[in-house]
Amino acid sequence: METGLSRGRGARQKILVCATCQQRLGTGFGRNGRQTLARALRAHLGISRWWRRRATAKVEVVEVKCLAACPRGAVTVANAARLDRWRMVPRGADLAALLDQLDITA
Repeated sequence: METGLSRGRGARQKILVCATCQQRLGTGFGRNGRQTLARALRAHLGISRWWRRRATAKVEVVEVKCLAACPRGAVTVANAARLDRWRMVPRGADLAALLDQLDITA
């Protein structure tokens, strides 16, 4: 089922990260385990903090208010183009494997 979210000029793949789960879990991701999941995903994908470089990125990490799954000890993540692919990501999870499970190509 095509949602139309990935069409058009300058279209990007979007990763939705639940901000409520992320705030409750805190850090535990990234190289040294001191980053939130959204920040670790951006670092893993090489998305810059500066808006000019971020605007040209092929993948966008979007923090949404709540995805209403609320797992214990994990963060809910989804691919915006394929909402049937939700994942509950525990602390210290492999980000490359997560992107592969969500069908995200960088």
